[in-house]
Amino acid sequence: MSVLRNQSYTLIIPKHVHKELASIDPLDGLRIIEKLKQLAYGTANLDTKKLAGFRNLYRLRVGKYRVIYEVQEAAVIVYVVAVGHRSTIYEKLKQQV
Repeated sequence: MSVLRNQSYTLIIPKHVHKELASIDPLDGLRIIEKLKQLAYGTANLDTKKLAGFRNLYRLRVGKYRVIYEVQEAAVIVYVVAVGHRSTIYEKLKQQV
């Protein structure tokens, strides 16, 4: 698990998400990491959207990939739930929940 601090939010990336990132193209993985850092710093103008049917889950678009994350406002945490290709990520999310 990775924890990045000293931002607006603490970013938590669990071990299973690291494995998902390792399985995709390295350049896309770097783009995803950069977007996650921007998200943790509270940078505006990111392509995010609240997911319907889930209480605190959001998606971040990064090219053909999606990052599913949870925002815990009280603890000032962004917890990354899953990373995957847009064609499979939502099915994977339904299986996890």
